[in-house]
Amino acid sequence: MSKRREKAKPQNTLNQQLEAIQDANRPKEKDDNLIQLGKFFYSLAGLTYAGALLEYVVHIEEGRTEELLSGLAMFLVMSVTGWILVKRGNIKK
Repeated sequence: MSKRREKAKPQNTLNQQLEAIQDANRPKEKDDNLIQLGKFFYSLAGLTYAGALLEYVVHIEEGRTEELLSGLAMFLVMSVTGWILVKRGNIKK
């Protein structure tokens, strides 16, 4: 009865070694979804910058610099987010 139990046990050692070799030889791929999302954030950053600057130029008044600075801060946040996402998408896993 013990021989039957030994034969019924899964023999994974050879399969695991073959899978490890196949994983090492498989070409690494980029993550296109992260790259596309990063490009989207770049586009949003450009539109935010243009909108904030045009709004400031068209309505030049006293005390409007806070709106310009908040628009520029959002531009920086979105552009850095886009850069990070594109960078992560290009890293090959």
